[in-house]
Amino acid sequence: MYLHSLNNLRALSIILIVFNHTFWVSNWHPESVYSGLYKFLLMGGTFYFLFISGFLFNHLSVENFSYSKFIKQKIRTVISPYIFLSIFPIIVAVTVYPVYPEYFFTIKGQGIWLEYIKPAILYFLSGRVLTGYWYIPFIALVFILSPLFVKYSKFTLKNQLLLLGCLIIISGFTHRATDNMNPFQAVVYLIPMFMFGMLCSAYNTEIKKISMGYVTLLILGSTILSVYQLVVLNIPGNLSKEMFTYAGFDLRLIEKGMQILGVYLLFERFCSKDIKFISLIASSSFAIYFLHSIVIFVIKRVVPANWEGFLYWHLLTICVVGICILIAWILKKILGHKSRYIIGW
Repeated sequence: MYLHSLNNLRALSIILIVFNHTFWVSNWHPESVYSGLYKFLLMGGTFYFLFISGFLFNHLSVENFSYSKFIKQKIRTVISPYIFLSIFPIIVAVTVYPVYPEYFFTIKGQGIWLEYIKPAILYFLSGRVLTGYWYIPFIALVFILSPLFVKYSKFTLKNQLLLLGCLIIISGFTHRATDNMNPFQAVVYLIPMFMFGMLCSAYNTEIKKISMGYVTLLILGSTILSVYQLVVLNIPGNLSKEMFTYAGFDLRLIEKGMQILGVYLLFERFCSKDIKFISLIASSSFAIYFLHSIVIFVIKRVVPANWEGFLYWHLLTICVVGICILIAWILKKILGHKSRYIIGW
């Protein structure tokens, strides 16, 4: 069964991820509550990615799960492109232009191990050499834990909800890792969204029967939580901290869970058909993910310095997505099915 609404959600998720990363080079900053809320609502594409991953894991992998086949497939389509596209940036980071040097480097003159080899290994294991690449070490841990999620799929609904509720509470007190440096903390923080996606897949038929009134409540509730975080708690975006410190309860996971489910159900009702352009974005989403940081890096150094602002942010997002699809399409034509090992598509 092909799920067009989930495919459309997949396209939206990668666009939101690119939106999030182009924001930081647009030099635009919200100056009102409304513009701040607009930015706040657009952030969080990673949560969409996790929801979709959990949904598809339950939909495609749980029934006849083979750990070895699953891991081999993920190595081919996720880990291999990560390795290939990370090699050159890591070489540059340890020799010419260090990224997050405070995390990876010690005082100069400490020898080859501390100056080059150890930082290169840490860059690879954390993914912090290119924007957004931290997701790959994190999702690799999720892949390793996949047998546990297969067991979770066999629980009764009551036990599934109980465990998910407990993990959401733990996630709320954990927060994101500072600078997304800790893949293990990312697992604790984000894994409830993956499991929520699994549940929505398992009970997809029942969920799709939810009335429009409840869908409206989901979207409204998510928006209210966004306003509360932005205006009352004065949180402009994602919270982050060290894992074993206390900094309050993070509502982001709950807010995004409501938003994602609401948007998915809206797609089910009003946008469940195959739209070729959206399908192209969805099918190439991993290629866009792997390429967009590199494209942003190049564009940032080519365009005039005075190109900035709200409109530029949106135009830049469109351009980055378009350029990534074009590059991916060309590589796919040249390399055929082998392109999956290079760009994940």
